[in-house]
Amino acid sequence: MGVLRQKSPIFRRKSSRNVSAIEAEVDYIVQRSPFLLAAAETQAQHEEVAPTFARKEYQTGRLLGSGSFSTVHAIIGFKLSSNSSSKRSNKQPSQHPLIASACSSQGSSSNLSLDSTPQEILQNARVNLTQYAFNNSGEAKYAVKMVKKELTKKPHAFRSAAADLVVEAQYLAALDHPNILQLRGQAQGGCASFLDGHDGFFFIVDRLEETLGDRIQRWKETAQEPRSLLALQANCALQIADALAYLHDRRILFRDLKPNNVGFKKDVPDTVQLFDFGLCRELPATSDSYEDNTEEDDDYNDNEAFQMSGAGTYLYMAPELVNSRTYNLKADVYSWAFLFHEMIALERPFDEFTVEEHKEFVCEIGQRPSLADHGMPGGLQTLLRFAWEQDPTQRLTMRQVCQQLKPIVEVLEAKQAASSSPIAAARARRRDSLQATSMVPPFADTKGWTRRSLTRMSLLGRQAFDAVSELIGK
Repeated sequence: MGVLRQKSPIFRRKSSRNVSAIEAEVDYIVQRSPFLLAAAETQAQHEEVAPTFARKEYQTGRLLGSGSFSTVHAIIGFKLSSNSSSKRSNKQPSQHPLIASACSSQGSSSNLSLDSTPQEILQNARVNLTQYAFNNSGEAKYAVKMVKKELTKKPHAFRSAAADLVVEAQYLAALDHPNILQLRGQAQGGCASFLDGHDGFFFIVDRLEETLGDRIQRWKETAQEPRSLLALQANCALQIADALAYLHDRRILFRDLKPNNVGFKKDVPDTVQLFDFGLCRELPATSDSYEDNTEEDDDYNDNEAFQMSGAGTYLYMAPELVNSRTYNLKADVYSWAFLFHEMIALERPFDEFTVEEHKEFVCEIGQRPSLADHGMPGGLQTLLRFAWEQDPTQRLTMRQVCQQLKPIVEVLEAKQAASSSPIAAARARRRDSLQATSMVPPFADTKGWTRRSLTRMSLLGRQAFDAVSELIGK
């Protein structure tokens, strides 16, 4: 058991002080988060809550993952305090609208009506989650995340990690995107549950089968021709980009994009799941009132930068973060570009550099990985060049990345499907070349772009067009 679970008066007083400090830190973050405040108001109005559990109501299995501040375990059983069972049932109960967002898509428990009390709705959601806790093979479908036990010996680090975990749960409860890991349940009592120990507060999510890092290694170990994977890799990159664009529309920076924070579920192995929101933050509030921002919003300045604390994994951090400058949502775009290149190259970019060399050559001089050695079409090379631009004002936004990547993915998938037909393959290459010449975003999206960067992009597109046209001519 964790140190905080001791029942002596001394430990209880320490626990109470810890809880007060955690609550203060969480409140500080939430009060500066228009998104979380708006989400809390919406959830309260519609009585939309994820089911809650006590620590003693579930049993953990093997360790699935461990970070600097938290651990993730498989859930291998439930025993609800109301004597509800976690055994699978053959019932196909009706679904109540107020718990739909908190329940598995497979259904929910019966005996609910529109005039059910909030307590009945919550208990029904709890039972529903336990009924579908295992797949047909008996494998656990859910995982639980909690603060690392070792941090109980470091009060300051424990409080910071605990506050981040609570805030992460609030973000997951408020976000709704097919490529973002969904919150399934959380601890009863909020921050006060830390009185029961390091694992008193927790949240429950879908269990992931593997991370993108695992998949990259598996791709590397296969005997497949690397170019045969390109359509699949580009599709994964597009899903990641779409999830990030969804966050950016809400002024949320992910800040820690890397292969080990992208995963895949067993039942949908080609659907990306973005997870680990412990370092995500919203951009500071501006003079405008909060509302979702889109690329169509003429008043939204996507080049406005802010002074914020640095966070992330060094290899994927944008130069402006490494150099302790102001930054904005485009820092995620840079991270995405490096991640995508790693997916294609099947190796980490500049992995041989020391921290000092990476800072000098990549973040100051502007050195980038090679684009010519991996069979990428011209349009994709151009996209990456403008996604990892050294100057963030010249860098694409995440929405622009999605707009440019989607037709590339369509062409790559068409090539793959038509690989057995030379004529169809030639037509696909022709579509690829035409797409490469249209890499400049629409005029409505080029605010802040210099004439030099637009001209350079057009020239790159023309070079790609000429190269592919020559190939088709052969």
